[in-house]
Amino acid sequence: MIYLPLLEILNLSHNNIGPEGAAAIGEALRSLTELQCLDLSHNAIGSTGAEKFGAGLNYLNDWSSKLSMIDLSNNDIGPAGAIAIAAGINCCTNLTIINLSHNNISDDGAAAIGTQLNSLIELERLYLSHNNIGPIGACRLATGLKHSPNLMVLDLSNNNIGCYGAIAIGVQLLHLIKLIQLHLSDNNI
Repeated sequence: MIYLPLLEILNLSHNNIGPEGAAAIGEALRSLTELQCLDLSHNAIGSTGAEKFGAGLNYLNDWSSKLSMIDLSNNDIGPAGAIAIAAGINCCTNLTIINLSHNNISDDGAAAIGTQLNSLIELERLYLSHNNIGPIGACRLATGLKHSPNLMVLDLSNNNIGCYGAIAIGVQLLHLIKLIQLHLSDNNI
């Protein structure tokens, strides 16, 4: 068990920690009470590692969690991993940045993230590029965007949201009054 009660930033990117490492980090979250930024990008954690890590996020109480940034990009977590991460992040109400790009989360993962946006009202940046999200996933994600009044950056580039997904996102722009960057390139719109 890692015991570093004052640790605020943990960057383990590009270390190939795999599913076992992600599980260990998830377990360690119970003692990382001051953690604000966590970067586990490019680590090949896969869906199994994401599921175990997501369970660890539940150790972070929403009233005491200081975690504001989480980067799990480029980990091939897939839909099951994204669903587990989404279930865990609802405990992290101070999150301002979530990066799940390059993970092939597809429609089911995007829908799960959209469902949790109502508990993430502090969220400012959401990166979901290169995830094979189609129109259905984009529509289901869009329904949660109305609960993100502080969102400034939304990156859905290089997916396949199509016209219907773009329309669903567009309808929610009324609620995103702080949005300054919207990335929808390469989406077959």
